[in-house]
Amino acid sequence: MVIFRDFGFEQDEYVLANGARSELHKAISQTLAERTKNFGNARWLEQFVRNGIIPAVADRVSKANRQLTATDYQTIEAEDIKEAYEKFNPRTIELHPRRQIGFSA
Repeated sequence: MVIFRDFGFEQDEYVLANGARSELHKAISQTLAERTKNFGNARWLEQFVRNGIIPAVADRVSKANRQLTATDYQTIEAEDIKEAYEKFNPRTIELHPRRQIGFSA
């Protein structure tokens, strides 16, 4: 998946667990289908990955009640993507461009 390569997932050795790839595809497809006029594809995707998915992985791993392995820290689960999508759903965080003409005090 291009997203993994472009946002450094492969470099950081993250892997998608069973079901995570389809959940990621679903979240992106749904977002693109519902995008608004001011929606920025790359901006949203970067925020979704960096500030949504990766922190969701960290939260899940930090709450684990067992001995963890390196694989646990590198695996992105479907639940991580669902949690990230709840935070970065473009319907809840629509961005508006700043356009200002002249000076303001």
